Order: sequence, then C-alpha cells, then structure tokens
Amino acid sequence: MRYIRQSPSRLKKFKKCAEIEKIDCKRLLSLDVATRWNSTYLTLDSAHRFERAFERFEEQDPYMLHELEQLPTKGDWEKTRFLTIFLENFYDLTVKVSGSKYVTSNNLNNELSHINGILKEMAESANPDLSGMAKTMKDKYDKFWGRVEKMNMLIFIAYMLDPRTKF
Repeated sequence: MRYIRQSPSRLKKFKKCAEIEKIDCKRLLSLDVATRWNSTYLTLDSAHRFERAFERFEEQDPYMLHELEQLPTKGDWEKTRFLTIFLENFYDLTVKVSGSKYVTSNNLNNELSHINGILKEMAESANPDLSGMAKTMKDKYDKFWGRVEKMNMLIFIAYMLDPRTKF
C-alpha cells in the first residue's frame, strides 16, 4: 500500500484498476501505524476489499516486483481474510469503549467477556496461524483481565450501577 500511495501517478493507476474491477468502496488504501494496532485492522480491511485491484495493478506495474521483492500470494490473501475477521472484534470493542462523548464504563464488563469467548474460540481454530496468534493474545488477556483481584474494582462498580443490570 505504501508503494502505491508514494506516488500520485501510481495511486491514480490503482484507482483505475479498482474502477475496472468494479470495486465500489468509499475508503481507499489505509496505511498501518506501528503504534496503533487498530490501524492494522483498517489496513488489512482496505487491502482485502481491493484484492482484485492489487492483482490487476501488479500486471500493469512492472516496477512493483522490483521495489517490493515479493508480492502477496493467494495464501497471503487468505491469511489476511482470517486476520481481518479476527481483528474486527477488537476494533469494534475499541470503538465501543473509547467513546469520549458518552459513558462507556458500564459496557466494559460485557465486552471483555465477549472478547474472552472469541479468544477461546479462535485458539481452538483449525487454522494454525490463527490459533497460535489467539493463544498468545489469550495469555496477554489473562495477564490483565484473567484475575479479578488484579482488576480495577471501579469497573465492577460501574457495571453494578448500570440500571440494565439491576436485580
């Protein structure tokens, strides 16, 4: 994506490829930001939507292979699809609990429980890449959220004060 976005002429040619492939997407290519993991989801999601345009662009730009040394394979695209589905859950969670114009603390408990279930499910996946990544993430999740005595008690208070959870 960086290769395409580095040059206005390449970007124009890529947009033409997307048009030829009849890809109707309002967002264009998103670049990954190393310090924000949510940008990884957005980058992979946009790449996934433009897969056919990338393939067409590869055919039309002979310099791309020289610049990048290796182009994405079918297997790479398949991994991207799995990873995008997986990361979408975390992206949605971040959007829900990072709001600054509304209260979010009452939703945190439910969202953490949901993520725990997703990590468990993905850790049992038949896909070894997905399973390995989910196990690593589950270990980190357990480190921060796995033991009640290590959690901030304000999370539980906010949950109990939510009128929807009143008994």
